[in-house]
Amino acid sequence: MINDDIAADTFLEVVEEISSVELQIKLWLNIENDTGLISSFEDLMDRVDSEDVRYVVNQKVENDELKSRLTELLAMLSDYKVPKLYSSFKNDVYVVADDKWKIIRDFAKGIREKYEFDLQKSNLV
Repeated sequence: MINDDIAADTFLEVVEEISSVELQIKLWLNIENDTGLISSFEDLMDRVDSEDVRYVVNQKVENDELKSRLTELLAMLSDYKVPKLYSSFKNDVYVVADDKWKIIRDFAKGIREKYEFDLQKSNLV
């Protein structure tokens, strides 16, 4: 059984991490990381594929336009092909700097900015 609070937290963390180059640099590359947290592109993608994220998008988001945009974002993430250098060296810097990843990041940032109210935890539990 899915816990609504945990699912909402996971979902919101994923959306924030996808949409923030600053957070990716801190968490993935461990540059000026004052958060006490560590993550990576692979960790992010594991959370993207989690039951919690899909549950929130499909069951908890009430705004149909937002749900459509989030579904589009999940499809973009699913279709994303990592750069060849990332595949060779498993270094997240190649994803952070990738033009195709930047498109996804900017798309997610646009969602966060446009739907700031809908993306509050109190609206997702």
